[in-house]
Amino acid sequence: ELVAMGFPAALAKQALLLCQNSVEAAADMLLSNPPPLPAESVEAEGATSALAEPLAELLAMGFDEMRARGALSIHGSLEAAAEALLLEQDGAVAADASSSQRNQSSATPPVAVESVEDPPPLAADTTDHEPPRKRARRSRHSEIQGSEGRNEHGVSVNVEHPDGGLSVASLAEKFAFGPAAFGPIASRSPAEASDRTTLLSANDVVRMVVASHPQAAKMRGERGQQKVTRMLSNCFAQGLWTFGPPCSPVNTEVRPAFRYIMSEMHKLEPKNPKRVSIITTLVHACEDCQQVQAREILRIYGDLTSQNQTFEQQLKYSLLRQKEVALNRFITDKHKGCDLDHTQVQPQQQRPHLFSGYVAYIGEDFGLDGLDAAKNDRYLSQVWEELERKKALKKPRLLQALQREMSVTEWLQTLLADINNQSAEANRLINRGCIFNWVQANLSNEAAYLVFCDEERADEFKGQDPEKPTAENQYQPFLSTKVLVEMLVQANFLIAKDASS
Repeated sequence: ELVAMGFPAALAKQALLLCQNSVEAAADMLLSNPPPLPAESVEAEGATSALAEPLAELLAMGFDEMRARGALSIHGSLEAAAEALLLEQDGAVAADASSSQRNQSSATPPVAVESVEDPPPLAADTTDHEPPRKRARRSRHSEIQGSEGRNEHGVSVNVEHPDGGLSVASLAEKFAFGPAAFGPIASRSPAEASDRTTLLSANDVVRMVVASHPQAAKMRGERGQQKVTRMLSNCFAQGLWTFGPPCSPVNTEVRPAFRYIMSEMHKLEPKNPKRVSIITTLVHACEDCQQVQAREILRIYGDLTSQNQTFEQQLKYSLLRQKEVALNRFITDKHKGCDLDHTQVQPQQQRPHLFSGYVAYIGEDFGLDGLDAAKNDRYLSQVWEELERKKALKKPRLLQALQREMSVTEWLQTLLADINNQSAEANRLINRGCIFNWVQANLSNEAAYLVFCDEERADEFKGQDPEKPTAENQYQPFLSTKVLVEMLVQANFLIAKDASS
């Protein structure tokens, strides 16, 4: 099925493995953050030699190889990298003092982690028996773990597994989602995108849709009363009619978001897999109610613009799909018959409107998108009555039930597949350019260099796919599972299970 949608077979196979053979989840992954294709060719020698020359000069000056690679990645030229490394050496003492003060002046810990027990005793220190180079690397790695193995919230960030395992499964079983994984998602102001679509018309939208999804020319929505192509062109021009005029609260989000999507798709060839997938999703959304259309438009817009947010907001957005799956699973269990059509159940008993009801109720606390559209669902008052009847409005219990449905393992796999994707055309959820800067600002200059692949830490990358970056990406962040988990703990997106109660 994935190959029939236009995805390469190798990518489809990898996505199915990551998503446990769920076609729907795999298709969503291939659209938003496809895994890298298996390496099929030898790295280009020209690129390697071009990168090796400035690196060799920095090594000849006496700089550490990993720091030299990182400086070249950030500053580009040999001269700028050398100057930055010299300045970093001069300020090393001050930076260490600042880092120490930051660890000592910890903020008030969240309620969820107030009663954290002391971590188990660390293994006996064997640092004195190591070669000087290894000793320096261990010292630098300890900086990302904070003072005495705890982050600023008092939670242990020593992610070593008891059996020494560094795999996703081994590390994930030690952690639960922390407070930062929930709460409001930042607004992305779709209205800012409207100025970019002045060269497109509603008729252009029809031509684009048919070029990428020819079947749309014969498809109808609104219970067979309207052509899908006309529905999409009307949305481009005026928004979704059930939510009122273009100036209504929902259409001030939906209309510019849809116009932005179409302007981005206009830049791609008609049969480009990304364009085909997005157009197909929009076309089939027209076969459902306009609540679903609004949700899909805002979801696609979010996928296209999430990298413009802060690193923390990008992390929170990367959890959105998993949260929606958890909520849909809850609706399936709690509301039997929610997928029957309008001839068998009332609108307030159908999934789209039930979903809106839950989003309006717990969306801000849980971290869901599309709150304005949900709050303007025309059946919302009847949905409230349905939820009351099902006794589904006890917020703490509902939030706990949804959190239990979420998987740390799945999230770590998603982030690694996204950040370590070696394809230049990858559609990413996380902006790699902000990773180094985030670690540098929130941990230390030394710890920031752990976001790059280092052959002396090769054991951390064993079993990952891929296990190392290509020549073209060797100066880009490439995370081991261990470093990723340490970052997420420091950001309070993960907490140790012994502290999660």
